[in-house]
Amino acid sequence: MTARMDQLRAKLREAGLDGIFTSKPGNIRYLCGATGTACELLVTLDDAVLLSNWVDITENAETAQDVVHGRRSNPAADAAAAVKARKLKRVALEAHVLPQAQYAAYAAAMPDVELVPTSGLIERLRWVKDEDEIALIEKGMRINEEACRYVVEHAREGISEFELAAGAEHAMRSAGADGLAFLIVQFGENAAKPHHRHSPRTLRKGDFILLDIGAVCSGYGSDTTRTFIFSEASKRQQQVYATVLEAQLATLAALKAGMTGAQAHEPSAAIIAEAGYANYYGHGVGHGINEGPSLRPGSADVLAPGNVVTVEPGIYVPNWGGVRIEDTVVITDSGYRNLATFPKELQVIGA
Repeated sequence: MTARMDQLRAKLREAGLDGIFTSKPGNIRYLCGATGTACELLVTLDDAVLLSNWVDITENAETAQDVVHGRRSNPAADAAAAVKARKLKRVALEAHVLPQAQYAAYAAAMPDVELVPTSGLIERLRWVKDEDEIALIEKGMRINEEACRYVVEHAREGISEFELAAGAEHAMRSAGADGLAFLIVQFGENAAKPHHRHSPRTLRKGDFILLDIGAVCSGYGSDTTRTFIFSEASKRQQQVYATVLEAQLATLAALKAGMTGAQAHEPSAAIIAEAGYANYYGHGVGHGINEGPSLRPGSADVLAPGNVVTVEPGIYVPNWGGVRIEDTVVITDSGYRNLATFPKELQVIGA
């Protein structure tokens, strides 16, 4: 944790800042390990103070490292007291996280302090993962694959999305998931809705089964999507699946450090567009499931070794269905390492 704090302090010095407040749980856990959610962390050039609501005092005392502990009963007043005690003059607040009313309250409580709005300063540090972080994401990927196996083995005609999702979640938690970032099970025409939530819809012959899952391990998310077809596959379904798989393999083959997110997006987008369908995007993974860098049109994010991103092309046809194939990969000096091992060739299950 000390190394991460030191990286942040170097960024603060570059910006001429004496400190930064963050109340974003993912940022706090990344910097000091605290797992409570009702708290705020002030990182200065010399130390760090974690201000915790009473509900998180004990938990944070057990999990946080390299911090001074304080109480947070009145956020603005307690933040101001911490700043005053350290004689800070120029302090950053996360403009993309803090509500405007709270920002105004902090300004009123610290009239002699220059509050500097920032956005993404800590998140950018999180983009490059170390080996310990990658190992936790990879652990989540193995757990995701237990859910994939469960779906392959338990899909049957008449089962509902609710029932299959419940079984998949049980499989993931039994395999060691601390929690789930999300769990999406979609049948048939529901697979055309990328973020559809499972429903009473029951499985029928010829349905797509789209499974999008993300096990969480020690705060780190993971992301896997596989699409199956139940019992029998039509020619159109096979063609659409083949197009998505070709698109995904094309982007994987092109991935390398130094390219932008837009450039990484192009190979898949071109293949899907040529087939007459819409685009897709990918994103980073870590303490937040949608971290940077992003793989999408117009993205200027530059890929670097240690970035963990998803490659997830999809084709979605309203009132018919959809296919998405998603792997989570690590960008390396020589290209990428795929953290997904579950097969992605078309599987017709329950036949």
